[in-house]
Amino acid sequence: MKRIWVSLGLMLLAGCAGQTAPSNFYALSANASPRGLSDAESKAVSVGIGPVTLPVMLDRPQIVTREGNNRLGLSEFQRWAGSLSSEVPQVLAQNLMQELGTDRIASYPWPRYRRIDYQVVVDVFRFDGLPGQSVILEGVWTLVRGDGEEELEAHGFREQVPVAGNDFESLVASHSVALARLGARIAEVIRARAAK
Repeated sequence: MKRIWVSLGLMLLAGCAGQTAPSNFYALSANASPRGLSDAESKAVSVGIGPVTLPVMLDRPQIVTREGNNRLGLSEFQRWAGSLSSEVPQVLAQNLMQELGTDRIASYPWPRYRRIDYQVVVDVFRFDGLPGQSVILEGVWTLVRGDGEEELEAHGFREQVPVAGNDFESLVASHSVALARLGARIAEVIRARAAK
């Protein structure tokens, strides 16, 4: 009888040990406060977003954290809800729609019939952080004439956003703020050109 109880106890322990923690899934969000062009400018300007490139090491389901200059962490149970390489340009496009007050935003690749005044090409070098510390979004963006024939200007960027909490929800919220700041800077340049 004693052996049966011991066996049952071992089976229960093995069953508990086999359970894994549930995964949490996170998505970036767009800035919700519109600024906008004037009515005439917003009807006139059309912007294409992309291509937007990210380092391969970031484009994975697990959220990547920066644990040192040369050390990254992969959070097995803290994951992106979708592909970061498709989510970043989508959120950036939403932010530009808000900032510019226009719905004439296209994501790369857009149809041939779509007339584009400005193309925004973004190369992200770094987009990571650590809960309780900060998120860093770094890279370069280029404004190209809509026909793709001329580079109008290029800007390096580095957005560092503090992370309010020690949890991944706060970390992802800071990722979203960093993208919103980048969108605001891009929109400022486009607004200046559209006003000429």
